[in-house]
Amino acid sequence: MKKNILMMVFTVIVLFGGVIAWLYHSNDSLENVSANSDIAHLTKLAEQGDMKAQTDLGLAYGSGNSIPQDYTKAMYWYNQAAKQGYAPAQFNLGLFYENGWGGSRDLQLAKEFY
Repeated sequence: MKKNILMMVFTVIVLFGGVIAWLYHSNDSLENVSANSDIAHLTKLAEQGDMKAQTDLGLAYGSGNSIPQDYTKAMYWYNQAAKQGYAPAQFNLGLFYENGWGGSRDLQLAKEFY
């Protein structure tokens, strides 16, 4: 039993570290472009259903690097991409539910998105 718990904790730590690295790397491209034009372009693509653009917009709102931080909008865009089965958005949405970012903490929902 202790071995299973330790393995779960280790797995969560490894996954969380990977996500942090991925979020850090993903935001590099957002910082190199004019925030207004980039966000406008991403929003247009996201509204057309582009999963990557929806996820990138979620990253932008979640990090607050290019635009004011807004967890509610980040969750909205992650959710749009997650509904289409886009794994990075599903994982990030799981993180938001696990940590209570943008709403109340919901471990059951977090588990569904991981």
